[in-house]
Amino acid sequence: MMMYLSIAAFAVVAVLGWNLYRRLGNDRIAQFNDKRRATSRMVSPGQFVDGNRHLPVALAVTQSMFFYENSDMQASLDLQWVREIEYDPWPPYKRLTPHRSPPSPVWAYSSARRL
Repeated sequence: MMMYLSIAAFAVVAVLGWNLYRRLGNDRIAQFNDKRRATSRMVSPGQFVDGNRHLPVALAVTQSMFFYENSDMQASLDLQWVREIEYDPWPPYKRLTPHRSPPSPVWAYSSARRL
């Protein structure tokens, strides 16, 4: 009986820990945005959409690079390889069109700020 209670307590603690980790994710995105704000033309929280996966990311565009990062990944694209950045106001999406790749990832963004 005590073993079942221990397993249940561990499961509850694990679920609560995971919930807290997910809730604090927005604070980490804000930290990434603050880090890039001084050197970027545009900084915004957003989502990286890849098929049916929606990952929260911090978006930043500098003179030569497009950055997207969160606590699990850090990636960038050199803007010389991007042919077009398309903005769609509703729903708010940016779509990058690389020179050599027909399928392009979509980044959903909110409240983009220009510096």
